[in-house]
Amino acid sequence: MSNHPGAPGSTQEYGELITAIKNEVTSRLGELMTKMLHNADEKLLEKADAANFSHEKDVFYWLKGKLADVKADMAADFSVNIIPLLRPYAVTQAEDAAKKLQGLDDELSLVGSDDMDDMVLVKNLGTESDARFREQISNLETRLEHLALKTPDIFAKNALSPMNLCQAFDDTLIDRFELAEKKIMFDMFKEDVAEHLGSFYDSINNILIGAGILPQIKLTSKGIKHAPAPPPVEAPPEQPYDEAGADYAQDYGGAPPQQPQTAPPQAPPQPPPQAGGHNVGGYAQTAEPGAYGTGAPAGGYTGAHPPPDASGNYQHQTAGIPASQVSQTLSNFFGAPLQGGGAQSAHSGEEVQAYPASTAQHFGHDEIIQALSSIQALPTISEAGELKFDAEAVKQAIMSSIAKTSGGAVTKRINQIAEKTIDFIELVFDAIIEDESISDTIKALLLRLQIPVIKASMLDQEFFIYDDHPARVLLDRIAEVGTGVTAHDDEVYIRLDKIVSQLISEYELDTATFQGALDTLNDYVREREEQAQQREEEAQKAALREHARNTVLKSLRSITAGKSLPEAVHALILKRWPTLMFNHYLDFGKENDEWVAIIELLRDIVDSVQPIQSAKELAHLKAEKDSLVERVEHSLSKAYKSKKDIRFVVGGLVETFDDMIEDANFQEEEIQSAEQTVAEEGPREKEPIKVEPAHVPKSPLPSNIMPGMWFQIYTGADSPVRRCKLSVIIVEDEKLIFVTHDGELIAEKSFEEFTGELDNGKSKVIMGHSVFDYALNSVITKLEPVRT
Repeated sequence: MSNHPGAPGSTQEYGELITAIKNEVTSRLGELMTKMLHNADEKLLEKADAANFSHEKDVFYWLKGKLADVKADMAADFSVNIIPLLRPYAVTQAEDAAKKLQGLDDELSLVGSDDMDDMVLVKNLGTESDARFREQISNLETRLEHLALKTPDIFAKNALSPMNLCQAFDDTLIDRFELAEKKIMFDMFKEDVAEHLGSFYDSINNILIGAGILPQIKLTSKGIKHAPAPPPVEAPPEQPYDEAGADYAQDYGGAPPQQPQTAPPQAPPQPPPQAGGHNVGGYAQTAEPGAYGTGAPAGGYTGAHPPPDASGNYQHQTAGIPASQVSQTLSNFFGAPLQGGGAQSAHSGEEVQAYPASTAQHFGHDEIIQALSSIQALPTISEAGELKFDAEAVKQAIMSSIAKTSGGAVTKRINQIAEKTIDFIELVFDAIIEDESISDTIKALLLRLQIPVIKASMLDQEFFIYDDHPARVLLDRIAEVGTGVTAHDDEVYIRLDKIVSQLISEYELDTATFQGALDTLNDYVREREEQAQQREEEAQKAALREHARNTVLKSLRSITAGKSLPEAVHALILKRWPTLMFNHYLDFGKENDEWVAIIELLRDIVDSVQPIQSAKELAHLKAEKDSLVERVEHSLSKAYKSKKDIRFVVGGLVETFDDMIEDANFQEEEIQSAEQTVAEEGPREKEPIKVEPAHVPKSPLPSNIMPGMWFQIYTGADSPVRRCKLSVIIVEDEKLIFVTHDGELIAEKSFEEFTGELDNGKSKVIMGHSVFDYALNSVITKLEPVRT
C-alpha cells in the first residue's frame, strides 16, 4: 500500500477512486465529442468552399445534412462505446476466454476493401496519437497496472489507449456513413478529439497521483517500456493471388521465398529526456504518414498568461526548467529584472527598466528596434550562407543604420540591455547551429530570422518565459517541417524560404506578424500533408503486401511440397485459399487458433486429392469427402460473396473426388472389407499443425527503435546520408522500411545492417524536440551556476 497520505486504504475507497476515474473519462471524452459535433457544420462548409471540384463539395454538403439528423445519437453512442472499455479487467478476460471455448471468434473471412480502409483509419490515427502522447500513456498504464495489484475492479491498463478510443469512434460511425464520409469524420475527430488527448491523459494521471498511486513517476522513465506502434493495415488488391497463384502453379515444385515467423517487436523504452516544451524528452513523435505535428497552440497566441507571484517568481516551466530560474538567470545576464510587455508599458508613458529610453550616453530601445527594422532585410544579414550568428556584426550594422539617419555622426552607444539581448540571442542561435537534429539547410533558414527574434525578445522579454510565443513556435515549426529537408530545390524548402522572406520583408514585426507567418506555414502543412500521407501509405502497402505474400507462400509450400495437385483444384488451392490466408494474416497475423484452422483445412484438402494407393484410402475418401466439402464450402461462404464463384471452386474439388473414386481399380471384396474397417475405426486422427515458435531476430533492434522516428541513414560510402523516417518494422523479415518527408520509399535495411550502422555511427537518430526550447535550456544551463 502506498504511504501517500491520500492513498486509498479500503475496498470502498478503491471503489470511489475507480468511480471518479470513470466519471472523468466519460465526461472529458463526452465534452470533446460534443465540441467536435458542434463545430462540424462550420468546418464542413469551410471544406466545401475550399474543394476544387463539385463532386468533392457534394460530399461535404451531404455529410452536413446527415449529421444534422444523427448528432445527438452519435454523442450518446460514443459514450456507450466507451463504457465497455471501463469494465474490470477480470470480466473482459473471462469473456474472451468464454468466446474461445464456444468458438464464437472462430470465423475466418476475407476483409472487404471498405472494411480494410476502415481499419486503416483507426490504426493510423491510433498509432499517431499513441506516439504523440507516449509519455502520458506510459505513466497512466504504469499507474493502472499498480492499481490492479490493489483491487480487481480496475479496468485493463491499455483500456484507454488511443487505438481503443479511435475504435469506439469508428463503431459510432458504422452503418451511418459511407467510406468517403468516414474519412472526413476521422479528420474532424483528429482535430477536435485526438489532438487533445494529452490533457485527457493528464487529468486521469492527476486523479491517480492525488490518490497516492505512484505519484513519483518521473516525466520520462527509462524503466517503463512502450509497446511499438503497429504499422497501418493495408487493403489487399482485388484477387491478389490470381497472378501469384498462376505463377506458383506454373513453377510448381519450386521453392517460394522462405521467411521466418512473426514475433512482436521488443517493447521499446522511452528515450532519454531532452529539453523541450513541445515534445519534452522525446524523439520525433510523428507516426501518421506525412504528419508534422501540431506546432502552434490551439487557438493561436493570446498573450494571456499567469503573471509571476508577489515575489516575482513564475509558477510554470519553460524549456523544461522552472521559468523563475530562467527569469533570474536572464536578469543576472541583462543586469536588470526581466519584465514582460516592456514596449507596451514604455509607450504608455511608464519608465520601464527592461525597455530603456534614449539617454545622453545610450540609444534607447525604440531607436535600436527602428535600426533593426532597417537592417533585417539586408542581404548581409538575411541571406548570409555561413552557419554563424555574429553578434558584433549585428551591433555594427545597428550603429551604421543609426549613423545614416543622424548625418553620419554617432555620439552614443547601444544600451546595456539591448547589447546583452543580442549577445544572448547569439548564444541561443549558436546552440541551434550545434543541434545535430537540424539539417544545415534548415539551420541557414533559421539564421535568417535572427533579427526578427532579437526584435521579438526586446519588445517583450517574457518571450523567453512563455513557450507559446508565435516567434518561438515558428522556429520550432520550421525545423519540424524541415526535418527531412537537405536541398534548396526541395519543394518544402522553397515554401519555407518564401514564408521566411515574407516575414523579413515586414518592417514592423509584432506578435501578429509572427502568428500570421505561423498560420501560413500551418496552412501549407495541411495542404501537402494528405499527399505525403497517401504516398507513405502506398509505400507501406507495398512492403506489407510483399511480406504477407511471402508468409502465405511459405505456409502454402509447407503443405503442398511434394504433393500432386489435380488441375481442377488449382483455383481452390492456389488462388482462393491463399487469398483467404492473405487477408487473415493482414488482420490477425498467424499467432492465433484461426490461422492454424485455416492451415489444417488446407492440409486436409491437399491430402484428400493425393493418388489413392489402397482400398482403405479409397474407403476413407468416400467416408470423409462430404464432410470435407461442407467444411470448405462453409469457410468460403464467409469469405466470398459470390455464390457462383464458390460453386465453381468447390465443384472442382467434388469433380476431383468423383474422378478419383471412378478411377480407383480395386476388387469389390477389397473395397467392402476396407469400408467395414473404416466404419469400425471411425474418422482418422491427424496430427495437429505445429505452431511454430515466435521468431527471435538474429540481430535484434535496439529497444527504443520504433516507427515514426527520424534518422540520418547511411546510403553508401560515395553518397551523402539521407534524413528519413522509419515507416514500417517487419519483424519476421527483419526488415526496416524508410520513407522521405514526402512519403516516398527511400530505403530498406535489415536489422543486422541497421544495428551495425547505429553502433558505428554511420546512421544516427534524429532527436525530435522544440528547437528553441532545446537551445534555451542549453544556454540557461551553462549560464546558471551549479547548484548543490
